[in-house]
Amino acid sequence: MNVIVFEREEDIQDLLSYNLQKQGFSVQACNEKNVLCSCLDVFDPQLIIIGNLDWEEDLIEFAKNIRAKFKNGVPAILALTTDNDSIPILEKTGIFDKVLATPITPKYLIGQITQMVGFSLSDAA
Repeated sequence: MNVIVFEREEDIQDLLSYNLQKQGFSVQACNEKNVLCSCLDVFDPQLIIIGNLDWEEDLIEFAKNIRAKFKNGVPAILALTTDNDSIPILEKTGIFDKVLATPITPKYLIGQITQMVGFSLSDAA
C-alpha cells in the first residue's frame, strides 16, 4: 500500500515514515505542498497522512484540493492535529476519513490506519 506522509517537521515526518515502512507500507514523505502535488501524480497513494499544519483553515483547504485532484479512487486522508478542540471541526467537514490528536504512539497510528483502509501486513506479502 502506498502512503504519502505530509508533515512540515522533519523529525516527525521521519518517525512516521520509519514506523509505516517497518509495517510493510511503501512511504513517500514530503514537507512542502508543491512536492506533495508532484508526489500525488507519481506515487499513486491509497492513503495520505497530513500532519500538523499551522491553521485549521489551511488544512481544510489543502485537503479539499487533494480530493479535487482525484476523479476516481480518491485516497483516504488522515489528519493529525495537536489541538483536540479542532477534531470535531475537522471531522464535520467530511473531507477527512479520520482525524487523530497527537502525540500518538506508532502502534496506535498503525492500528488506526489498518482500520481505515483494511490493510494488514499479510496484504503486503
